[in-house]
Amino acid sequence: MPREKPSRLHPDPHPHFVMNGRYVVCTANNADGHMDLYVTPVDQLVKMTVCASSSRSR
Repeated sequence: MPREKPSRLHPDPHPHFVMNGRYVVCTANNADGHMDLYVTPVDQLVKMTVCASSSRSR
């Protein structure tokens, strides 16, 4: 979407690292029209990635 006509459904769905890389923040619009804000600790993502990759190698 051009800057002068931004999307109302997906204003900024791309994840951003915040607080010196400690968290990932992104937004998502629900089917009911409400916007959700997701804040995920990076260490949890790393742990999940390591667990998933080690279980695939078995």
